[in-house]
Amino acid sequence: MKNIKVIIFDLGGTLKVSRVLQLFPETKDVLKKLSKKYRLVIGANQPVYAYQFLKDFGIENYFEKVYLSVEIGYEKPDPMFFQYILNDLKLKPDNVIMVGDNYENDIAPARLLGIKTVWLNYLEEEDESDFTIQNLKEVLEIL
Repeated sequence: MKNIKVIIFDLGGTLKVSRVLQLFPETKDVLKKLSKKYRLVIGANQPVYAYQFLKDFGIENYFEKVYLSVEIGYEKPDPMFFQYILNDLKLKPDNVIMVGDNYENDIAPARLLGIKTVWLNYLEEEDESDFTIQNLKEVLEIL
């Protein structure tokens, strides 16, 4: 994984509990460790209150940029959502890895562009992601 420069994180279900304003217990520790080696960004289908969430939970400084569908004009699973991020960061797909919990929205469209993927697959469903994990801490073992 030496080509990886940027990690794109989904927000809901990946860094925080879905539909609840609460971080997963391991989120801050994982972000702290990864931010020492990689550039981190958010790529999410979230309303603009996501900025306040990041601030309220003290994780906003780990992220170089936040890409919200309502602001960039593309919504996952449209591959253009990820293409927009690649273009904005001036990176190639092999320099990026996507970490998300929704196969259809996060993993499949990223893979179409050649972006490596890590699926936070709580239900251990069959998949075609590059890596499958059940806990966010496992990202540290992959990278």
